Amino acid sequence: MSEVYSKTTTSKNPQVMYNGGLRSGAIRYIVIHHNATTNKDAAMNTWVQGTGSYTSAHYEITDNEIIGCLGENYVAYHSGGTGGSDVPKIANINQLSIGLEHVNSSGAPTWGVSDKTLRQSAKLVADICKRYNLPIDRTTIKTHGEITATACPGGLDTNKLIKYAKEAAGTDMKRFKEGDKIRLTAQASQSVYGTPFSDAARGTWGIVTRETAKKQSKSEYFYQVVMHYKDNLTIWNVLQQDLQDK
Repeated sequence: MSEVYSKTTTSKNPQVMYNGGLRSGAIRYIVIHHNATTNKDAAMNTWVQGTGSYTSAHYEITDNEIIGCLGENYVAYHSGGTGGSDVPKIANINQLSIGLEHVNSSGAPTWGVSDKTLRQSAKLVADICKRYNLPIDRTTIKTHGEITATACPGGLDTNKLIKYAKEAAGTDMKRFKEGDKIRLTAQASQSVYGTPFSDAARGTWGIVTRETAKKQSKSEYFYQVVMHYKDNLTIWNVLQQDLQDK
């Protein structure tokens, strides 16, 4: 059977990873991990069959990559107990979850995970939750340390990841006001009235000059924005979901 991956995946690791075979339980959780290394390849290589680690994950995430390592329709070994009395707090967690691993931006003791990596992960989390009809909150998104006796996911800010995932899904969009400095998101495609945005326009900074309440697409508002584009002042009417302030 072919492996199932998110459409946000940028590449697939071709190596055969440890796994428990095809999944038989419904997906209910996303479990967040960190690599405990700044080397993504070193992390992924430990999941390859034959290494003796008997661990694996569905995805490896970096500043600019979402790497598929094991299909979502297969069971990854990512959240089991460490043995003895360390029994996972959620029964059959591997059977019920997708495991996301994140490369570290710093080593011990902080084990940081960069904002860019969190934003990559947020796109994946939003997509998984949409496909499996799961809420983007702590009932779905668990840290490894909440399930077993481990310090994983290190310095990863799970609350920030959830915030970014809600933004990526369009469920937690910021409301702007007149005078706010904003820019078009990378996903912005066209204005409210159909004028397409070029690649050069996305990321351009502008000023909000008017807010209009209007339920359109996933947005509750659209904004009149004066953009400094190609050395000229251009007025665009832009959906709330297509604007950001950082």
